[in-house]
Order: sequence, then C-alpha cells, then structure tokens
Amino acid sequence: MKPQKVYKMVHTLGKTYGPKERFYHFFYGYLLPSIDQMTKIATEEPSCHFLMESCGPLMDEKAREIIPLSNLSWEIIEDQQSFQLNSATVVEVKRWDVLLREMQFFQGYGFFLGILKKINLATKSFFVDSDEHRYKERYQLLRQKKSLLRSLKSTRNIILSWIDRGVNMKHLDIYDNKFLLLKRSPPPESYQQDGGWSVRKYGSSRRGLMGLENAAKLMNDNGIPCAIFEAGAFSLPEQIAVFHACRGVIGIYGAEFANLIWMKPKRQAIVVNPREASSPSIVLAPELDIFYKEIPLPPESYPELTGKLLESVIEIITRK
Repeated sequence: MKPQKVYKMVHTLGKTYGPKERFYHFFYGYLLPSIDQMTKIATEEPSCHFLMESCGPLMDEKAREIIPLSNLSWEIIEDQQSFQLNSATVVEVKRWDVLLREMQFFQGYGFFLGILKKINLATKSFFVDSDEHRYKERYQLLRQKKSLLRSLKSTRNIILSWIDRGVNMKHLDIYDNKFLLLKRSPPPESYQQDGGWSVRKYGSSRRGLMGLENAAKLMNDNGIPCAIFEAGAFSLPEQIAVFHACRGVIGIYGAEFANLIWMKPKRQAIVVNPREASSPSIVLAPELDIFYKEIPLPPESYPELTGKLLESVIEIITRK
C-alpha cells in the first residue's frame, strides 16, 4: 500500500504587519492561503495529509472549527520546533495579509504605476525614503494582484460551500438582511501580559465602539433594520453565515472586518477609523463589489456612536 504523503504548510514573505495570534493576520496570513493550497493539492492527491503551524490556542480553535468541514486530512503542530524539524514536503504559502498591505501601500501611488516600467527604479530621488530593492520588490507584489484576488475569490466560494445554514444555525436568522453594529469581544484571560502570548491586547482592550444599544434603537426607529453582533462570541462558521446574509456592517477599525470577504456584492461596510492608516479592506472591498466607506476620527480608542458620528453613518446608508 502506498504511504500517505504528508505536506507541511510553510508561510513565506519575511516581513509582517502583525502577529499570527491576531485574527486578521491569522485569517489572511495563515488560514485562507493554507486552505487555498490544501484544496488544490488534495484535488490531485485525495489521500494526502497536511501539517499546519500553531497560531496560538485561540486561533487554532478557529482553524479547528472550519477546516474539518472540508474533509481535508490535517493537523496543527503546536510545538514550533517540532513543526520546523518535521521532514514533511514543504508547501510555500504566501501570506495574503502582507500582499494586501503592500498593495494598499501602493494605492496612493497610482499615478506612478504606469511609468514604473519605463524609469530607472534606482533613481532614489524620485521617491522619498526609497531604495531600489524596496520598490522593485513592491512592484513585483503588485504584479501578483490578479493572482491573489483570483485565489481569494476561489477560496471564498469553496468555504461558503462548506457552510450549512440548516437547523443548527436557525438562531442566526435574527441577523439576516440587517445592518450589523459590530461589538468587539473582550480578550480571553490567556491574552494577559503574563500569559505567554506575543500580543498583549486583543479585541475590546485595544479599541471599541460605544453606545451601540442606543444607536441600534435609533436606527431601527428610523426604518434602518440593524442588530448588534459580537463576532468573537460565535464560531467561525457562524460568523461566515452571518456576514454572508447581512445587509451591511458598521464598526470600529478592527479584526471583525476580516469577515468582509463573506459579504454579498452591493452590501455596505462602514468603518469608524480613529487611526491614521486605512484598513487593508479598502483594497479588497472594491474587488468584491462591496461599498466601503471609512469615517476618520481623531485618535480615540472608545468613541461613541452618537451625535454627528451616528448622523454620518445614517447619511451614508440612506444616500447609498
């Protein structure tokens, strides 16, 4: 009998914009690109087995909620050294979170893209604080955009096909076709400074949108159907089902918007952003035909969804 072939998913691109223990970076940097590669390989070799590195207990739990729905043969190696030393065949997996951030970086340089092929990229004076290697590298990343988006959309459709909105998800019907006011979850106890994690803040301990109850009442009273949704309180398959069936989402800049990929075309995503940098979703949303709008705010970790801010949200929804 032919022995089962084992593959090890090794994530490439040395730079990183965030640790794998945070949901967004786990989701786009590890889970989705791994599923993309595993499903492609398993199509040709149905009996193969896959090894994934640990992204910490909380994210490993999320992986274990979704991948078994695929009938893929896989396991997570929690010890990093054991994973690195394992002799399985290496599959290089490009981190999509890094690629999306690189594409976002260049979004403001659209004027230059048409002439990058013609100029000498070593002309450092043309770009402030640039160097030849950096811009050659980033230009190459841009050339991968079509391939990345094709893989993202394919993986999205594959995972959606795994989700069964049957009797086990009947409790999620209350969110269907409504605007979701996204409530951030508190960090688990293990995300404390002495908990052995590489991240010290998570979820609502980083930032949060306050006054959701009053905002929801006012919006519903004005004929805008909405519901408060705490994504972190639900399993990953449940989150996927809710985002896929909603009318739109409203929340503060955070990992919850990683789920934007599941939304249907023509839906709305409104991000209250107290940070200087935009979310990488600003790159992805147009490719998914999702109306995306950021409302910039002065730096504040816990703004309240009331007054002029709520008026702006309602105006965006009704104007669209």
